[in-house]
Amino acid sequence: MTQETTPFPLTFRGYEREPVDAALQTLREQVARGEHQLNEARSRIAKLDQRILHAEGEIAQSRLAAAEAQARIAEIDQPSYAGLGARVEVLLRSAEEQSATLISTAVKQAEAARNEAEAESTKLLADAHQRSDQMLSEARRQSSQIVESAKQESQTRLEAAELAATEAREAAARDAERVRLEADATAVADRSSLEAEIASKRAQANAEVTSILEEAKGEAADLLTAAHAEAAELRDTSQREAADLVTSARTEAQGIVDAARQEADQLRIQAAGAAKSDRDNARTAAEEQLASARAHADSLRAEAQSALDQANENAAIIRGQAQAELAVAQAEAADARTAAQSELDKARSDAADLLATARERLEDARKQAEEMHSAARRQRSEAELAVAKERDETLAAIRDEAEAARQRVGDLVQKSSAQAAEAEARAAAALEQYEKVQADVAHLRSSALAEAEQRSEGILDAARADAERIRTEAAERAAEELTSIRAEVDSLRDERDAISGHLKDLRTLLKSTIAPEVAE
Repeated sequence: MTQETTPFPLTFRGYEREPVDAALQTLREQVARGEHQLNEARSRIAKLDQRILHAEGEIAQSRLAAAEAQARIAEIDQPSYAGLGARVEVLLRSAEEQSATLISTAVKQAEAARNEAEAESTKLLADAHQRSDQMLSEARRQSSQIVESAKQESQTRLEAAELAATEAREAAARDAERVRLEADATAVADRSSLEAEIASKRAQANAEVTSILEEAKGEAADLLTAAHAEAAELRDTSQREAADLVTSARTEAQGIVDAARQEADQLRIQAAGAAKSDRDNARTAAEEQLASARAHADSLRAEAQSALDQANENAAIIRGQAQAELAVAQAEAADARTAAQSELDKARSDAADLLATARERLEDARKQAEEMHSAARRQRSEAELAVAKERDETLAAIRDEAEAARQRVGDLVQKSSAQAAEAEARAAAALEQYEKVQADVAHLRSSALAEAEQRSEGILDAARADAERIRTEAAERAAEELTSIRAEVDSLRDERDAISGHLKDLRTLLKSTIAPEVAE
């Protein structure tokens, strides 16, 4: 029978455990590395979000300082308010546009890096699931091949046993017929000796038939026991692999959901804290601006100019820091992608090496099996030659004894014929019993194999259904979490825009309140 190439060495009971465990451990390590890379990417994204929030806070403070400077200039220098206000407005608008551009770019790049990391982790998980499915399919195919081989081996042995029994029965019938014909031709006395000889031959024939039947029953029982044990082991292995796959899929899905939920909570808390801090700072700054403007209107020209210069410097510093942090974030993202690609290439190389090693071991095992089969065939041929030689010697001895007894079978022809008929009847009964035993063994073997295959298929189908359901639920939960996070981010952006509008209204209110007082 043709041997197919398999990824693991074969034994009498199936695959060796060590290569299979090593392959599964490699897959688990690859999945763990993918999850670790995903967590690192998420932490980098969180750091980028914190830097963005910090930059937004500094920009907001710069806007407040610039607005304060503009108000002070308007209070102190009423004749040049229009020109100075336009210049400050241009500077503020330019700073706002640049900061908004930097923030938008940083947010987009952070989202792109997070999406890329999530896609890479999803790909790694999909590859791991695909490899585990391929291993299960290969295990099912190998188990089917082993069961089929056991069936063919059992059938071959049963046919050989049946052929041997048939040959023995025919040889006994031929010997009995020859003895009867010779007894008819030449009859002599010595009844007691002939009876003893016939009884001995009958006992020998019965013993031979009984031995053949017992041997066939023993071989059939051994094959049936081996088939039951192999089916039980295959069923246990399938159950363990299915349970491991289901547990791994559930753990992975729960980890993804927990990580997404934790990330969403962290973003929500950070955004809420930043929004509250911006509101409190804006309210406090507005109150301090109004009190300071009314109390110190006579000494604010130099301070306003200094504050305006400081605001411009701060805006330039913030822009430089934002650009530097953006470059660092881009470099870190590139390093993360490079490291992930390197790990992926290494994992693929390790898998290829493992596959090549497994194939080499399989080839060695196949060669050893062929050598063992060749040796078994040689031993069987030698045994058959020895049996044939012994049978020829036995037949020659029987011929000699029959020639010697030819002078003693005169008046026992009738009785010997009856005894020969009785021997044939017993041989026929033994053959019938043997055929019945063979039918029972075949029925038990087919029932056991069918039951084992049915249970194995049921377990594998249930495992596949559970794994698919868990994957679907995890994907749905991740999609829901992502939608919720995006909605919260949009809400925080709307709240930030509302705060900016509120600050603008406060700035307008301050201008309209301070201008009449200065005019008075």
